[in-house]
Amino acid sequence: MEQRSQPDPPSHAERSTQNDMTWHFPIYTPIFILNVALSVWVAIIAWRHAEVPGARVFAIMLLASGFWSCTHLFEVSVDQAWAKIFWSQVEYLGAVVVGPAWFIFTFYYRRHLERFPVRYSVLLAILPIITLILTLTYPANHLIWTTITPSPTDAERLIYAHGVWFWIAILYNHTLVLAGAWNVYQVLRKSPRGERIQPTALLIGAILPIAGSLLYLTGISPIVGEDSTPFFLTLTGVVYLFTVLRFRLFDIRRVARAVIIDNMRDGMLIIDEKNRLVDVNPSALQLLSLSSATLEQEIDLSLAQYPLILSIIHHPQAQPVTIALGDQPSRHLDIQVSELHDTLGKTGGKLVVLRDVTERLTAEKVAFETAIEQQRLQLLTQFIRDISHEFRTPLAVINTSLYLMEKSDDPAHQKKRREIIQLQSKRLDALISEMLMTVQLESNSTLECTRINVSRLIQSVIQEQQSIFTAKQQQLIVNPPEDSVHVVGDVIMLQKALTNLLQNASRYTPDAGTITITGKTENEQAIIEIRDSGMGMSAETKAHIFERFFRADDAHSTPGFGLGLPIAQTIIEKHHGQIEVESTLGAGSTFTIRLPQAIGEEIAVPALQLATS
Repeated sequence: MEQRSQPDPPSHAERSTQNDMTWHFPIYTPIFILNVALSVWVAIIAWRHAEVPGARVFAIMLLASGFWSCTHLFEVSVDQAWAKIFWSQVEYLGAVVVGPAWFIFTFYYRRHLERFPVRYSVLLAILPIITLILTLTYPANHLIWTTITPSPTDAERLIYAHGVWFWIAILYNHTLVLAGAWNVYQVLRKSPRGERIQPTALLIGAILPIAGSLLYLTGISPIVGEDSTPFFLTLTGVVYLFTVLRFRLFDIRRVARAVIIDNMRDGMLIIDEKNRLVDVNPSALQLLSLSSATLEQEIDLSLAQYPLILSIIHHPQAQPVTIALGDQPSRHLDIQVSELHDTLGKTGGKLVVLRDVTERLTAEKVAFETAIEQQRLQLLTQFIRDISHEFRTPLAVINTSLYLMEKSDDPAHQKKRREIIQLQSKRLDALISEMLMTVQLESNSTLECTRINVSRLIQSVIQEQQSIFTAKQQQLIVNPPEDSVHVVGDVIMLQKALTNLLQNASRYTPDAGTITITGKTENEQAIIEIRDSGMGMSAETKAHIFERFFRADDAHSTPGFGLGLPIAQTIIEKHHGQIEVESTLGAGSTFTIRLPQAIGEEIAVPALQLATS
């Protein structure tokens, strides 16, 4: 098509001599008015939500869009050619703002509270300012429009031949719009299915003006020479009106929720119904040493280095599961997996929350170890106090006897004192033996386990302790188990446990009393009962008899050190057995030993070679 250069616009004096601007509004004027009204309306709504990041930028974009449509309406409605050119120049005041404002808004939409850097805003404004200057200085330059000619089909319409800078500006604006659309798409991609309507509407609103621009630039616009972009901006206005009102674009709760998730210390993973990782917050990236490149991958691929976490995700538990990641130093995570449901109640994916509990577990471990150490210190203090008393008594007797021996020349008296000293020396030796046995049991030394005939074990202990029963004229009744009853254990240790129980029974049974030993089996257990006809004990005393150095008589008039029963209990428990006691004050006591039965060849039981207390 042949193009003719447009004469320079008339001067101000020439315009004054001509009629003022005359107007003939086209039939589609209501569309432009609707666009302006929608733009202003939505902009006002957005401006009132200044607390939401990006709301005012969105309002500025809509006002610029409305201004563009309004001035374009003036361009197509005015009759004079110079006036059309004037309004075409004024249009650019709005057109150059839309692209950068859209991009900045989408930055806020995706990043929420992150502030758009001022230096980037300045850089974004450089090219639009140059474009505006070149437009307003036409025809001094022909970088925006090379020629402006009347339309061959409509004399009242102008055809603009575009210069090189126009194409640079178009490319720049379209790039910003597409970059903004990419930001919105990232939000769409990470959103659960029930929350994708809002970003989808924003994308549609951004694509519509680009479609109108391409129709104009490719020359296939329904109206020759008519820029279709403002028409499509009307549709964008309708879409954005619904986005703001219906889909709550500037609802502060949405922003607050996103900010909380992005800044929470707990890691969060969102897995869609196709088992893909669609969203992950910064804490999860740090906890699992992941990168954003893992998004949209199958969860089995994204977390391939964490098979234990994958197992929990695929088989979720009702309660959080604590695992160790196994790196150095080892970290521990609580993992909670919850199912996500859409508005119809259908399962739409999973939410995985990761909480680093390393510090908590470390603190609990330190607190536990501190409590154990304090308990050990208390036990050691109590042990020293108790053992000091037990040593002090025989030592005092020995010192007194030595003093009286020095003061007496009577051989009979000196002999009596020597016997007292020997007796107290034996008591000290027995006490030391009991203490060594206690240390040996607490050192977790290995038991020399063999198969033991229970009947022969009982007989060996009775033979060794027969003298103490004879001395007190106590009757000993033995009901041995069948010869086939065996246990697996350390012979010496089990002999010591039985010895302590028999000595305890004899000690608290009066002269001429009765002690009964019964062996039997029950529920695959070997049972040994030691029943005495002694004084028995109260419930309060019964609760303490297995404590070290506990004595039923506070005056310590009864022989013993309070170590026999605790040693016996420890030995039996080391053999996976237990000791039970039943007692009634004034009616005697019954101690019951329960040990697991054994099957196999028997061994000979050696004679007892332990010190007695």
